[in-house]
Parts: sequence; structure tokens; C-alpha cells
Amino acid sequence: MTSFPYLIFIFCYILLALVDLRYGQDNDMRKKVRYGCIALFLFFIGLRGFIGTDWYSYYYIFDKTPRFFEEIADYAGEYAVWEPGYLFYSSFLKTIVPNYHFFVFVSALIDVLVLDFFLRKYVSYYALGFLVFFVFEGLGLSDLLRNVRGLTFFLLSLPYLEQRKPLPYFSLNLLGLLFHASSLLYLPLYFVLHRAWPRQMLIAIFILGNLLFFAQTGIVRPIILTVTDLLGGKYTVLAERYMEGVFGEVSKGLSIGYLERTLTCLLVIGFYGKLLELRASNRLFINLYMLYFASYFFFADVAVIALRLALLFICSYWVLWPALYEVMIVRFNRRLFLSFIFLFALLKINGITNVPLWRYDNLLWGVQSYEMRAGIFRENLTLPE
Repeated sequence: MTSFPYLIFIFCYILLALVDLRYGQDNDMRKKVRYGCIALFLFFIGLRGFIGTDWYSYYYIFDKTPRFFEEIADYAGEYAVWEPGYLFYSSFLKTIVPNYHFFVFVSALIDVLVLDFFLRKYVSYYALGFLVFFVFEGLGLSDLLRNVRGLTFFLLSLPYLEQRKPLPYFSLNLLGLLFHASSLLYLPLYFVLHRAWPRQMLIAIFILGNLLFFAQTGIVRPIILTVTDLLGGKYTVLAERYMEGVFGEVSKGLSIGYLERTLTCLLVIGFYGKLLELRASNRLFINLYMLYFASYFFFADVAVIALRLALLFICSYWVLWPALYEVMIVRFNRRLFLSFIFLFALLKINGITNVPLWRYDNLLWGVQSYEMRAGIFRENLTLPE
């Protein structure tokens, strides 16, 4: 059972969350919980071996990356498609210590420091925020070394969006753009994310999203196929293969994922006023969640777009689920929601990691070699040509 180490890992965060909820007024205990969350992250994520999927290409790129002062002419030509910020970052760390596992650990250290800053600023229940982070793409983001850099710059820029300081906001996200092209989509958010969108607008997004989802009539695939038809038949074939790719299709109908997203959206709409009263900054994350919801439901006909686009706004969960728990006054409702979070966390992490690609190992007791893991990768994942 490859998911067992991950379930133990998540169970540790559940215990930390319970301690934080019980002794949240004790500053010394809060510090211990905070340091425990960070240390557990660095141990489990920072010291991991070749786990997941994207390490396969990241390791290869790191291996080919020149250190400073080395010849880069051939390298620059071969990997010009990769963002320059990520290539510079890789080269810089490789110059310090030419070891991929060192590179992964430093990346994890940066991630956890930014996450610590973010949760301390926007979440009352720190450990619960950490738990929700792992439930909603935290493990996957640890595998996406370019994407997560763009997201971390966005998280750092949010206070400047609140303060209406365009220069640092745009500067940070332009830096993120040097690591991943998706950061481009964060730039226009400066003009809309700080506004309190009316509840009627949220309801309209919810209804339209469900109509498109269940009617199975997306708005992206017809546009792409129309354009590729004009370009020629071969482009249509390539587009169809890419749109399926390794992502397959977004599941339609009453799945656990659908029920969770629907429940979250209804809770956000239902507690809209209380969430804004709790913390003015929650309007940012309500809006981000509605962008997440729209990304997933409006573009469900093309999984690669729906999942990648929704990932840009996934941080809304890390704030809103702890905030929803906080605004629930009735004790029974609180306990029910908390039980749902814990159960959902265990079920989702089990579903993600119970495959050979996520078989866990750690540097402290030894990791499988690149060659061995690459063999497992090729056996279990078929990439589109």
C-alpha cells in the first residue's frame, strides 16, 4: 500500500490541527505547532526521493543545466523553451551544490517559508491551513517545481494587492513569469480581485458552471477544434491528442470531487457576509475560489486547461476552509465540518498516492536511484507523443 506513509503524514497534521484548535490561545503552544508543521514539511517533502511524475523531466533538465561560468551555448539552444528564471535558479543552486536532492530540499525550504508567511497572515488556525494545503494540491505542487515558483511570487504579492501598491505587485508577478508562463494570468487580477463581488454574481457563476458541466457542452474544445480545422487536418489530430494527454477527462456527474466543489461553493455563498466580516482580506480568496470554480466547471471539456487553470487559484481553499470553520457558530456544525475535512483529507491523499509513481522513500533511510525510478515511471505513465 504505497499511500501508507502519506496517510501517516496527513494524520500528523490532523493531530497538529487538533492541538492548535484546542490550545490556540497559548502562544507557546502555537509556536510549537508552527515549528512542528514546518519541520514535518521539510522532513517529508524536502528529503523525499524521486516521487510523483514531474521529477522525471526536472531531474533531466537539472542534470543538463550548466553551473555558472560553464559553457552554455548548446544548452541555451536545446532548452530555450524553458523560462529563464527557472534555468538561472537551477544553475545557481547547482553551482553551490551539484546535487538534485539539494536542489529539491532548497526548493522545499523556500516553499514552506512562503507558506508560513501566507498562513500566518491570512489564516487563524495555522495547522488546519497546512492540512488543507496538502489536501488541495500541496503534494502535487511540490512536484511542479516551475509552477510553484510562480504561485509563491503571487502569494507574496497579495498584501500589495490589498494595499493597492501596483509596483511591488506587478514586479513580483513578473518575476514569477520568469519561472512559469502561467503567472501572466495573475497580472490583470490586480484590477478585480480586491473588489467585493456581489453575491448574485457568485450564484450566477455557480448555476452557469453546473449547467455547462452537466450538459457536457464546454466552451473551449469547439473553439480549439474550429481553429485547428482552419489550419489543417493534422493540427486537429494533434489538438485532440493534447487535449486528452496525460490528464484524460474531467469526470462528469456525481463524483466525490463534484460534491466537494459544490459544497464548498454553497458554503462560500451561504457564509459570504460572515466571511467578509471575519476578515476583509477574505474577499480576495472568495473571488479566487470563484475563479477556481469557473475554471474547473466552464472548461471541463478540456482537462489540461481546466486542471492547470484551476491550479492557479487553488490557494483560495487554504484560507477559506479554515475560515468557514471559524465562522460556524453552532458547535455541531463546526464538528461536522471538521470531521468532513479530516475524512476528506485521508480519502483524497489515499486516492492520489496509492499508485507506484508515489511510492515514498526518504534520504535519511535511502532512496531508489534515478534509473530505477525512471523504469517505474515509464512502466506506469504513458506520455502523449
